[in-house]
Amino acid sequence: MGRLQYSFAALLSVLTIASIIGTSLSQDYQGPVVDIQGLGSVLGTMGETAWTGRPIYQFFNIKYAEAPVGEQRFRAPLSVLPWSGVMNVTAPGRGCPQRRTISQDDPDAEDCLTLSVYSNDLTANRPVMLYVHGGAFVVGSAERFGPEYLLEKDIVLVVIQYRLGTLGFLSTGTEAIPGNAAMYDVLESLEWVSRHIRSFGGNPEDVTIFGESAGGHAVSAMLHSPRVREGLFKRAIIQSGTLFMPWVICQDPTEGAYEIARIIGCPMTTPAEIDSCLKSASVSDLVLAQDEHKKNEFSSPGYPKVAGACITVGGALGDESFMPVHPRESTYFRDVEIIFGMNSQEGLIFFNEYFQYALDSQPIEFDSHWDFLEFLKTVNIKFGSGVGMCKMNENRTVRTVR
Repeated sequence: MGRLQYSFAALLSVLTIASIIGTSLSQDYQGPVVDIQGLGSVLGTMGETAWTGRPIYQFFNIKYAEAPVGEQRFRAPLSVLPWSGVMNVTAPGRGCPQRRTISQDDPDAEDCLTLSVYSNDLTANRPVMLYVHGGAFVVGSAERFGPEYLLEKDIVLVVIQYRLGTLGFLSTGTEAIPGNAAMYDVLESLEWVSRHIRSFGGNPEDVTIFGESAGGHAVSAMLHSPRVREGLFKRAIIQSGTLFMPWVICQDPTEGAYEIARIIGCPMTTPAEIDSCLKSASVSDLVLAQDEHKKNEFSSPGYPKVAGACITVGGALGDESFMPVHPRESTYFRDVEIIFGMNSQEGLIFFNEYFQYALDSQPIEFDSHWDFLEFLKTVNIKFGSGVGMCKMNENRTVRTVR
């Protein structure tokens, strides 16, 4: 009974506030409407927190960038343009294209650069938390990460989507397909928050960026990239991942990109023609080709150098690239407050990847303990702590801890 009383009283308070400020809950719109200065209006919906039933303003999948199609495919996104009318953001939308959800019949599949905003006080000036989802840079979406627990505290939560797989990370080493498009997506979402989060009761000068697994790698990348403007975030929380994990930085992005192009059926002639073929390929062909390439890499001996799902260092853009040099060789690092952590059993995902791709999902049977130890040895060779480490220069050595 106490929770019901609290929820009813809080909802009355929300309705009162909404009638005072520019956020309306009118008969025309059955939900909160926020006017985002310089962009347009959005219609959201109401929810509540998990423990105390605090009311939550929920705005799902607000566009923060234009659809990265045509010449913008594989490149940094363009900021979203203003819109007329009221954008309906009352329900979770599509995630970015990935193996689990691709469809031949969705012409708008690439129009996925959106973010969801959750707040329980649209007139406040509260700290902001921006979450980058995980998924090995190939799967995941914003809808899986709701506000029901974090909004028990006085914050504004933003959960973003970014391009995945080939669409977000492919690099042929050219200016047309330089790599790291997804990292520019994350950067653009931070810029959007800086410009517009006040409309949702957030303080743009008090932003914490956080992520798990691939999301943690992306947060780590924001700390090391000179392309990230100072002041976009004040703190960072990294869960289960940094740039220094071997698979995060591409071992040979161009070679992998060309294999993906061959799988699609692109004519392997000039770099310009290969780029043109990749830019005109269907979304499903790009996603499935990366999956086939991944399977080939996992089945091969040694470390799987999977392209289209890793961060490119250097490239055709030179000093203007997102990551001009490897963080090991860079003196650049953003001075912000950081929390690092590791989620329990996080590494088991690699057993699943090896099982799915290298063994074609066939059950593994071990005749002896020695066979099992040999299996573990193989997995460690492919994914262990020493993978991808190399001598930095004549005067420095790399020491791994096992």
